[in-house]
Amino acid sequence: MQKGARQEEERVERGRPSKIGGRATVITRSDPDRRSSKMGSLRTSGSNFHSMSPGVYQQLSSSGITDFKGNREKEKREMQNLNERLASYIEKVHFLDAQVKKLEAENEALRNRKTEDLQPIRDAYENELAQARKVIDELGSSKGVAEAKLAGLQDEVASLRDL
Repeated sequence: MQKGARQEEERVERGRPSKIGGRATVITRSDPDRRSSKMGSLRTSGSNFHSMSPGVYQQLSSSGITDFKGNREKEKREMQNLNERLASYIEKVHFLDAQVKKLEAENEALRNRKTEDLQPIRDAYENELAQARKVIDELGSSKGVAEAKLAGLQDEVASLRDL
């Protein structure tokens, strides 16, 4: 309401009489715990403005502004705190995501290295197994040939006994 007081002062200084009477609006705040039918009281009256000195009016106006500014500053600090907490949480989530990806890559590298480390051993055993199979096949075929010769010789011995 500083604007209204300023206009009144300008009107008086200029010396031009105004047909518009001065008005004063005083807002009083009630205790939020106290229940009443009104949210607060609003009083408007021309006579109250004249009975109230400009210093008191200015003090009431500035205390309301100070309360408003104080509340705004408090809300601003709270919002900044919440914003910082949110940023910290998001940063932590990103960090943990990076850690998970790093661990997954490390796990995959260990799996690949395990396969790579075992590959020379696997190749050596596969070569030995291939040679052993070859030997078994050769022995199997030479055994077959030997058994066939044995059967032929046994037939020959039996035919010679019959003579």
